[in-house]
Amino acid sequence: MTASPSTTVYLHQSLLQLRNQPQSLLTNELWEELRELGLFEMPPRISPLKDAIQHVVSKTDKTCRLEVKYINAVKGKATQKKKRPWKQPEVQAVERHMNRFITACTVPAKSDCERCLRAEPEALKNRDWQNLKFYVYNRITAYKKKL
Repeated sequence: MTASPSTTVYLHQSLLQLRNQPQSLLTNELWEELRELGLFEMPPRISPLKDAIQHVVSKTDKTCRLEVKYINAVKGKATQKKKRPWKQPEVQAVERHMNRFITACTVPAKSDCERCLRAEPEALKNRDWQNLKFYVYNRITAYKKKL
């Protein structure tokens, strides 16, 4: 049975789209079928444990082929930054410019935080706009609990 030209073109376009998909999005069965058709010349997926064992046994370094940017030992757990307590000059600088937001119980926008950073560059040199925003948000929460 021969497929019509339009069906062949559609099938070809669909296969090209599949070829551009990451292998992790397709099932092993689909990859196997596509390989049998001669569309992909990719090895079958293996588990990370088997992959690691293979590299240890063959004494090859994976980093010679891959650029590893970040490896986390616990999947799904982000590493946390060290908590830095606010120093008195930092607190005074933020309160000078952001006190109206705290008393109005309004979280400042990014532009407001950046304006504060520009006004107090020396006192807030180790802080970014998000640090200021979270500080004000936490102060608002504490202020509301007092009321």
